[in-house]
Amino acid sequence: IIYYYICMSLKFLIMKFTDSQLKDITSKIDSRCGEFECPICKNKSFDIDRDIIHLPSYPIRGNEVEPGDISVRDCVAYICKNCGHVVLFSID
Repeated sequence: IIYYYICMSLKFLIMKFTDSQLKDITSKIDSRCGEFECPICKNKSFDIDRDIIHLPSYPIRGNEVEPGDISVRDCVAYICKNCGHVVLFSID
């Protein structure tokens, strides 16, 4: 219910990275992380999701979400080709 409320209140649009954006993002991650490997199975082969992942952050006071305080961080998802583990990198 909370997830539905957040999505509806922020009216998320499904957005995709362009080829140029993905190239820039993966180059930046590669330069900072070196040869990245899956923390679960140690595989070094990943699919990169073209969808921009919107990771919401919101405070919960009691049993209620404070909608005015919701923030969103945009991320790119690396998905291990062996075990399916998903790793998110912030692009902000």
